[in-house]
Amino acid sequence: HLGSSSGESFEAPRSVAPPAPVGVSSITNMTSASEPRICDPGGSGIVFPLFGESEHEWPQGLRIFLYMLGLFWCFMGVAIVADVFVGSIDQVTQKKIRYYDSKTMQWKSYVLWNETIANLSLMALGSSAPEILLNVIDIIAKDFYLEGLGPGTIVGSAAFNLLMIIALCIVVIDDGDVRYIKQLPVYCVTATWSIFAYVWLTIILLVSSPNVVEMWEGVLTFAFFPIFLLNAFAADKGWLGGKTEEPTKKLEDMTMGELAQREEEVRTKFGEHLTYEQVFRYLQAHQTGSRNSQAHYRAHATRSLFGGKGVKLRTFAKNLTSSMSFLGSRAYQIHPQPEEEEVEPACWFYFSSSKQAVFEGEEALVLKVLRDGDKSFAATVHYETGDISAIAGKKYQQAKDVLEFPPGCDEMEISIKIHDDDEFDEAQPDQTFFVKLSQAESKDAIKRVKVGDTPKVTVTIIDDDDPGIVTFELPRCQVCQPRKGATRDFQVLRRNGSKGECTVKYHTEDGTARAGVHYEATKGVLHFPDKVVVAEIPVNLLPVSRFDEVDTFKIFLSDASGAKMGLNSELEVSITADESGRASAAFMLKEAQKQKEEAEITQSSWIEQFRDA
Repeated sequence: HLGSSSGESFEAPRSVAPPAPVGVSSITNMTSASEPRICDPGGSGIVFPLFGESEHEWPQGLRIFLYMLGLFWCFMGVAIVADVFVGSIDQVTQKKIRYYDSKTMQWKSYVLWNETIANLSLMALGSSAPEILLNVIDIIAKDFYLEGLGPGTIVGSAAFNLLMIIALCIVVIDDGDVRYIKQLPVYCVTATWSIFAYVWLTIILLVSSPNVVEMWEGVLTFAFFPIFLLNAFAADKGWLGGKTEEPTKKLEDMTMGELAQREEEVRTKFGEHLTYEQVFRYLQAHQTGSRNSQAHYRAHATRSLFGGKGVKLRTFAKNLTSSMSFLGSRAYQIHPQPEEEEVEPACWFYFSSSKQAVFEGEEALVLKVLRDGDKSFAATVHYETGDISAIAGKKYQQAKDVLEFPPGCDEMEISIKIHDDDEFDEAQPDQTFFVKLSQAESKDAIKRVKVGDTPKVTVTIIDDDDPGIVTFELPRCQVCQPRKGATRDFQVLRRNGSKGECTVKYHTEDGTARAGVHYEATKGVLHFPDKVVVAEIPVNLLPVSRFDEVDTFKIFLSDASGAKMGLNSELEVSITADESGRASAAFMLKEAQKQKEEAEITQSSWIEQFRDA
């Protein structure tokens, strides 16, 4: 009260604070001294007290225990929900696209999500889901007035990641070990934007509109996020300068052809003696794209903490040199052991070749029978001839006899007389018969002998009274793709005569196989001298890794001179994968997929995880 000259008094008008604008933090008003705390009689919060006012009369120690138990239960629930969310996001970011590369003529695959974008967006969202959910709940429950809990989770978590996590990652490195930043441009972009986030937060809360987050500030803040992602993506692609390294594709994401190609690179560098498992271990140790993600570590920690079955994390050797000690060492080569027989033969007899040819004008055909193994004792083997299209007595002299090998002898000859009729048979110019071995017997009662793997030879009697025709034997053939560049020879035959010289032109044409990618294009002229019935076309096959693909090209014959052209004037060549390459690629893919399934984050339910635990 203030006195006036007239003795009257009045009360000065009180200063009334204007109403706080919407969104102003009014922590002082909300937590004034007149308002009791949540844990005091008369106080209340979003959840507590659960059992009414009588709850305030419980012993303080009991309430602390129950509140902590409830808090732990809530944390567990949020972690479970976040874990399911993280597992779903992990599946989304692993989506792959399979496409056909027209340049290499192979199927390839790539991960749809860029690794940097996936880590900064979906993975970051999934790993920070508990903090985000807690902040959203706190804001909505407080009518968009912020207290310490909501902002504290966001700012505190970011500060902890920026300071403590980086510090711990540095501290745990062993003495003498060195770690390098893999993608320095991306690191610089991320670090710059992390610091900018704190600066921007300070501007909008203390400078632009103190204690108020206005609509335009919120929209602009959210707009910074896609700008940040675009900036990081540009740095990842090398558009902002610096060297960038494409992440190594995971083994389980590769096609069979890509695995076969990687295997060939390893074998070329370290030798062919490596086993499938050793090649797989090397590729696994050198792939940078299969490191455990943040989602894996988070899910593993959460499940282990709450009794669930943890995620199987991939482990990597600290010393790559020691873990790959088998490279270059022949001691690790696995030598296949021959199958043991009940009684191993002391020696065996066989022809040097399964096919022979003789001109009709020659007087006799001489075939060599070879003996391998122990030659210290005498042995015998029977032989006889048989008709196919040639008739004994007309085209050749029938023979049936026994070869007697004395001790020390390893080779004997069979002579068969050939008849020349001086006439060209148009219906059947070239005719065949066979000679086979049987009944091998040992003169030693203890030692056993047998007929070997080439017990029969087919003989073709070539009519030399006509120039004949030039042709491929069959219209199609199949070759295996070599692991290294190799030359394959394709035979051109001169049939139904061999009199005089002749020539024929040849050239290759693409099918699904491409010249310069799968093989080297070639063309030329084949020369057949007098009485020569076989010539070869050399084609260089290039080393292309493949698994189940089959590519074809064709070889054409044309412009025969001195002889006629046969029916099979073109040959279709199919290039397939060799069996050893198929088996190796299948083994590595199976092992990679097995390890991927073991490290899978997602599970059918948490009940299953508790049951497994």
